[in-house]
Amino acid sequence: MSTIGKIFLLLETIVCFGPVFLLLMLGIIVWPLATIGLVIDGDFENVLGFLPVLLLVVGGALGMASLVAMLLRIISPETKLLSPFKIRIFMVFGVISILAYGYPIVQGKLGLHWAIIILPLLATTHIYWLGHSYLHGSTVNK
Repeated sequence: MSTIGKIFLLLETIVCFGPVFLLLMLGIIVWPLATIGLVIDGDFENVLGFLPVLLLVVGGALGMASLVAMLLRIISPETKLLSPFKIRIFMVFGVISILAYGYPIVQGKLGLHWAIIILPLLATTHIYWLGHSYLHGSTVNK
């Protein structure tokens, strides 16, 4: 891949995954604080209500890990952070997290929230397509 192609790929990633990344960071910060607050108050029944948020955060973190591994592999083919199997599995968790986050948004008014759902999915499809030879064991571009 040419240098300009790598720059555009990084720009695409920043634009498409920026909002989702900020939401992930917010979830990483808020979930433990909210859970600790509920435990301190003795409200153990509502702690389980935060379990879906934890699953979204974990799935999003795994998805981001696969994104970074795949981007590094595309930009620098000799770099290998994760195996192709792990990248595919983590990518599935990330896509499920995006869809699970977006489902309630789609039920109500969309507004500009559609971008939070659609852009990462389109970018994931593009990055998967760019790295398909590595993910499926082809000897091309290795």
